Amino acid sequence: MLQTVFQSWRYSPLFFWRDQTGSEIDLLIYDGRAPFPVEIKLSQSYHSDFAKSIERWLELNGNSAEKGEILYCGSQVLNSKKNVPAIPWFTL
Repeated sequence: MLQTVFQSWRYSPLFFWRDQTGSEIDLLIYDGRAPFPVEIKLSQSYHSDFAKSIERWLELNGNSAEKGEILYCGSQVLNSKKNVPAIPWFTL
């Protein structure tokens, strides 16, 4: 999914999100239908906490997005969270 979104990034508005508790999303890409949340991590190893902000954002009332992705420095695509997979940056 992220590869498709990044192919059209030049035409998509980009946003950042943070709530009152400090939860944040590094990148929200709006493709004209629904915002797509992306967390960017410099870690080579995956940690389940990486998905927490995206999961919190997906649960917000009125949110039309159903999934997001984590972009990280590891070497494997990880689908430990069904709607928030972690993908290596070099696969873009």
